[in-house]
Amino acid sequence: MKKKYIALILACLLGTGVFLSGCASSSDSEIEKDDEDDDNDDEDDEDDEDDDDDHQTGDEESDKPSEKPVVELIDGDDLLDQLKIFIDDRDYWTMAADGDEAVYRIGYGVTDLDLDGRIELIISRQYDYSDVSDSYVLEINEAGDDYDFVCQNLFPSMITDDVQPDYLTCNSTDCYYDKENRELHYLITDNFDNGNGNYGALLLDMKKNGENLYFDCYLTISVQQTVDQESYDVTSEYKYYEGNAEISESEYYSIIDSYPDGAVTKPVYFGYLSRNYYQDMYLSDLDDVELKDALYDSYCVFAGTMDQIDFDGTYNSSTGSIANSEVYADVVGDWELYSSEVEGSETYYDFDSPTYMLLYIYDDYSIYFINYEDGEISNTFSSSLDFSGDDPVFEHDIREENGGPDEFGVVRENYMILNHYYEDGAEYLEISADYYGEGEWLGYSILTFRRS
Repeated sequence: MKKKYIALILACLLGTGVFLSGCASSSDSEIEKDDEDDDNDDEDDEDDEDDDDDHQTGDEESDKPSEKPVVELIDGDDLLDQLKIFIDDRDYWTMAADGDEAVYRIGYGVTDLDLDGRIELIISRQYDYSDVSDSYVLEINEAGDDYDFVCQNLFPSMITDDVQPDYLTCNSTDCYYDKENRELHYLITDNFDNGNGNYGALLLDMKKNGENLYFDCYLTISVQQTVDQESYDVTSEYKYYEGNAEISESEYYSIIDSYPDGAVTKPVYFGYLSRNYYQDMYLSDLDDVELKDALYDSYCVFAGTMDQIDFDGTYNSSTGSIANSEVYADVVGDWELYSSEVEGSETYYDFDSPTYMLLYIYDDYSIYFINYEDGEISNTFSSSLDFSGDDPVFEHDIREENGGPDEFGVVRENYMILNHYYEDGAEYLEISADYYGEGEWLGYSILTFRRS
């Protein structure tokens, strides 16, 4: 149950787009080169005047508080040279499980967080409780012949001693560019578990400056869960903080809605080469060439020149997983609700049932869902499959669509594709659905669809 609450907190936090400028989305591959010398501007004044006539920008756009930093993407050959430095020393930085059964996932991602042309390698180990993790970050040095550790300066929280950014839970985030200080700011979540039913999540503002990463915690949710020893009823008390100062729930959500005030945010994605099985965590399943290709493409996800889903489908899908591209192709198409199971009670459906569903899965990973009541469409929603975990998932944010919960108090529905199979000449798709209210898990059901 606790893990479901943590997942809810994480999903709620990550679902609020509050952060980052696109470090290099596919449309950013034409990022301009940095102005090297203002003194040389005079030489091109005439050309610049002509350009200004053709590319005049209105005052509204020129006054935007945040803009994309002026940098270049790392050249392919330069990137390969930097990756070779890491590959040659892979026995040092690859993490093994070390016999710790609590470790269930290790991920490796290549970034350039400050866009200085020197890549970082993020290595993170995630544990099988509350998504808690430990990580370290390496960066190619200025000379370009070795790498060094990046110092992670963590926020001194009074709420928990367990402050460590959970990189692997942030497959994507928002970012904004502070033009005045020429700094990129990222939103990173840190889940914590203090034991005795006390757990929660911190929202960390991450920026890289030189050889340091700085984390400023501006918001925290803390949950104290208590179990009645006689009835075994569980109660949860929620507290909210800005930094280390306690605030109200309304203040908390007001800050989420307004932070960062006036900044233009854009999404950025991370391609983590992830290993979930002990024998593969040391990357022994990849030779040097394969590892170089994977890390190269990891940077391309960050730079926006490769789709994250394509990366996961290439490097992080096991042959038995439905996320495998060949298996995924089998579930593309039209599906109609066949049965549902809630707490062991199974119900079967056809179009004339009081409630009914249709599900459409497209080859671009998008989802379209139609709910019927008494033969009439009651609501529809669109989503997309996320392959970052063991099974493809998608969600329906009811609060975002309706501005509040539905008639049953549900604010979000999380769906996971569990199984695809054939039986008695028919084709079926099994999906689990978890339902969440305001700060609590409301229950689940297993939905089985049959191909139309």
